Amino acid sequence: MVFSHLFFVFIFLALNLLVYCLMPGIRLKNACMLIFSLIFYAFAGPKYVILLVSMVLVSYLFALAEEHFLKKGQKKGAIAMLVLDVVSMLGTLAYFKYAVFFFENIKYFSGLDFDIPEIILPIGISFYTFQLISYNADVAKGEVSAQKNYFRLLLYAAMFHQCIAGPIIRYSTVEKEINERKFSVSDCRRGILRFCTGLAKKAFLANTCASVVDNLIPAGADQIAVTSAPALWVGMFFFMLQIYLDFSAYSDMAIGMGLMIGFHYDENFNYPYVAVSATDFWRRWHISLSTFFRDYVYIPLGGNRCSAIRNIFNLLVVWALTGFWHGASWNFIIWGLYYFILLVIEKYIIYRKPKEKKANEEPKKAAVKEPEKADEDESDSEPQISIMNLDIVPDDQDLSVDTVKLSDIIKELNALSIEENKTSGNEKAPQKDDITVQKAAAEKTETDKPKKSRKRHLYYMLYIPRCLFTMCLVLIGWTIFYFDDTQTLKTALTRMFALDGGAAYYADRAALLALKNNMFFLVIAIISCLPVYNKLHKKLYSLTIEDHPVLFRTKYLLDALTVIVCLLLSVMCLIGNSYNPFIYFRF
Repeated sequence: MVFSHLFFVFIFLALNLLVYCLMPGIRLKNACMLIFSLIFYAFAGPKYVILLVSMVLVSYLFALAEEHFLKKGQKKGAIAMLVLDVVSMLGTLAYFKYAVFFFENIKYFSGLDFDIPEIILPIGISFYTFQLISYNADVAKGEVSAQKNYFRLLLYAAMFHQCIAGPIIRYSTVEKEINERKFSVSDCRRGILRFCTGLAKKAFLANTCASVVDNLIPAGADQIAVTSAPALWVGMFFFMLQIYLDFSAYSDMAIGMGLMIGFHYDENFNYPYVAVSATDFWRRWHISLSTFFRDYVYIPLGGNRCSAIRNIFNLLVVWALTGFWHGASWNFIIWGLYYFILLVIEKYIIYRKPKEKKANEEPKKAAVKEPEKADEDESDSEPQISIMNLDIVPDDQDLSVDTVKLSDIIKELNALSIEENKTSGNEKAPQKDDITVQKAAAEKTETDKPKKSRKRHLYYMLYIPRCLFTMCLVLIGWTIFYFDDTQTLKTALTRMFALDGGAAYYADRAALLALKNNMFFLVIAIISCLPVYNKLHKKLYSLTIEDHPVLFRTKYLLDALTVIVCLLLSVMCLIGNSYNPFIYFRF
């Protein structure tokens, strides 16, 4: 059963919410959610419910043992219990997800002839395995208390909102809400809106993109060898849209269902296709996975508080594991290493920071040509911030590359002092020196306005090409991700980049027809990948009745209309349409 199925929306979810609302206390509400979650997971195979329950039991016992050792002050004992838990969790995951991959490679490279066992991957095992590992790691570090109630821990791991498609929820995020949560009409309204928009994103946008991809990109190296380069590029562009719309749609629906009953899951996607670098892209893409590898792999290895060689090794390990987590195939490992190379280039070549000067060394003056005369009180020893290393920032944030000035610091401290006096009820009149400083700061601000405006314009002029270049790199990455056969991948890249002499570049009617027939849809899909709706919605809800009385009174009506339109559109797309791909089968 998947979220984008009419049975789930109108039968399973509706019945779950009805029974949940009828339950009087938190214990019965949790019991309701646990029973429905196990039933939901049983649709993928009843025998795998036993696996899920057993893995949670193992983590439950190890966590109790870790806390027991911590209370006795035996940190090594807690770490030993954590290691055993991680080995058992990863061992189970490796058997179901990677055993066939390893057997196939042993058979291929050794030349041995033996039968490879058929092992079915339990759906969602990658997600709840990582959740259980993060829970035990946090208990061993003393960041959270071990859950004494086994069934509450089982609810955390098996919650059908995020069990099969993420996001990877940290136990600390939902610890209090598992034990105690309150119903909120505002949260429920937001949850319904979030679920319905996610459902429409999946049923209408992602599924349509998937259909175009399947029509343009055939399966197998032989068919790819006769496919034109324009068809491959157009097909991969639609796949780039599909994978974001599909993944983010499931996260939207999970977050929405959580809000309906009082759970607040963290955001998992933050419009990654507006990123200005590969580093920025991974700050926005699959945030829960990136955070997991950062906190439980990268930082324990030493993070960036080490030598450059060691840091590069740490990045290599993290991105090899990131690629391998996505699937048991060489293309996923290559995909992870591809981003490893990009991030190393960005960190150590493009955006390399200058070495910090030692305290006993006198700062050297740098001759920097400014478009206007610099202020006399500006310190030459302050580090300059390159505008090329800025991420997207709010409109009200200063984009100037000027160094911090003493007058600005004095102004801020003076303002803070006055504000504190106001709150304490004994405000004093500003002194003569304070008035002089404020006047000078005000005059400087007026002088800096044209300079800041030019910097802002320069930033946005640089932002667009940086974003487009980053998306080209991301598109190449998704090409590596898409073809899970190395020979097919090699053939596709050869034709796309004209490594065969350009024979693949000719006017392909199929590619042009796909663009022409889906032009209106393509515009909607691209806009859905941008924070346009989100910004308009936040702007609408920031209005007060004094700002715009009509919009203030109709904003809830607009939300209701959005829910109705998204729900009707989703139903129209799902009725009689058997094409509803589920790309989480690898996880």
